[in-house]
Parts: sequence; structure tokens; C-alpha cells
Amino acid sequence: MYTKKFNIQQIVPFHEVRDEEKLGALTQSMNENGWQGRHIVGFDLGDEFRAITGSHRLQAADDAGIEELEVACVEYGTMFEDYDITTDDLKDPSQIYRMLDEYDKDAAELFSEDVD
Repeated sequence: MYTKKFNIQQIVPFHEVRDEEKLGALTQSMNENGWQGRHIVGFDLGDEFRAITGSHRLQAADDAGIEELEVACVEYGTMFEDYDITTDDLKDPSQIYRMLDEYDKDAAELFSEDVD
């Protein structure tokens, strides 16, 4: 796993916002304190970052006017070829964890602590 800065507009969320109350609290916190949480975990695809955690934090950061985030990039090697999938196929958190645990144990640990 490595970290890299991305413009927030280049980060694709894992899912839509599901909890408006959570979003509101996160946005307020980020307006007051900036980014204070763990890194969002995902895949560096060159021109975009495909997140697998942090959908609410990502939207809150955008709403708070944060323009750039340092994210945790999974070292995925040949995972997509080995499993014959794309990032669009990643939907089930338990499947994602098993795959991460095989290819990048540090990312798997961070993912397991922070699925939202």
C-alpha cells in the first residue's frame, strides 16, 4: 500500500451517500477541523482513484471545499486479471477483503477497520 494525493474530483466513491445525518456531521466537522480521519482506501487507476471506503467522508470533504486528499492506494498487482474482474465488479465487502488480504495485507487491515 502507498499513499498519493488526488484532486477530489478524480476520486470515484464506492457507493452513494446513504446516511444524510452522518454526512451532515462529517461535513460540519470538516468545515471546522479539515480532514481528520483515516485515509480513504482504493485503487489508483492513473487518471482516477476508485475508492472502496469512505463514501460519506469523500462527499463531506467535497461539501466542505477540500480540493485534494491523500488516499491509500492498494498494491493490487494482477488481482483484476487473476479474478477476471474490473473495479466495477467490486460490490461485496467480504469479497473485497478476501482479495485485498491476498494481494495487500496492509490495505486489507485498513479496509476492515473502515468499511462505510
